[in-house]
Amino acid sequence: MHGKVEFEAENDIILMLSRKELERINLNLSSEYGAIYHRTREGVNHVQGNHVNNDEEFSNPYKVEKKDTQDLLVAKAGQDINIPDEPDRSPNSRDH
Repeated sequence: MHGKVEFEAENDIILMLSRKELERINLNLSSEYGAIYHRTREGVNHVQGNHVNNDEEFSNPYKVEKKDTQDLLVAKAGQDINIPDEPDRSPNSRDH
């Protein structure tokens, strides 16, 4: 992603970004009635009848400003914003 990208939805948004992109770009995320989640691959686990949630809930609004980039992702949702934990998709990641 390069430049400024904006998304707006009445309901949920799922942002499919690599870890590298999340670490590189500026984020401005907000949800009117929902929450902002970074979904881990483990997600919700059932441990002896209890639900253990490994997902991370970000503050709402969630902003990250890095001085070394002008790239900005703005997402506004009526409900939840979900960012699934994706493995690094770069070609070199297969070699590690």
